[in-house]
Amino acid sequence: MEVEATDFYNRTKQFNPTFWFLDVQEQSTKNMRSGVKAFAKKLRSLGAKKVGVYIAHHLYTKFNLDMRDFDAVWIPHYGSNNGKPTSKPKFNCDLHQYTDCGRLNGYSANLDLNQIINNKSLSYFTDGKQAPKKSSNKKKSTSKV
Repeated sequence: MEVEATDFYNRTKQFNPTFWFLDVQEQSTKNMRSGVKAFAKKLRSLGAKKVGVYIAHHLYTKFNLDMRDFDAVWIPHYGSNNGKPTSKPKFNCDLHQYTDCGRLNGYSANLDLNQIINNKSLSYFTDGKQAPKKSSNKKKSTSKV
């Protein structure tokens, strides 16, 4: 798990993420609790400031992860999966992925949609940073060598 954490960190550090989320949706090691703990610890030792876990609802109890290892817990739980939040996870979490068939204006395919369901603000997850706005300036820059 430490090798996987190192690989993950090295592949993504250039993007300077606010959060590093470990995706736990299948059993990848015999003892998931200790393996996931080692992964999170290694990420932090490499420089990750905030580490979260995205854990499948149906595996939450089975894997028995130590949630104190994480700065945020994100759980997919779709309910009727009609694009609207119709249920909540039965486990304590910060982010709830409530559908994989959500829609947003300007995008023609289905999307995963999420909501914050605790007392953390959006800025906790973004460190107050917003995505850079696309420039409306269509001029191409050219240079001569």
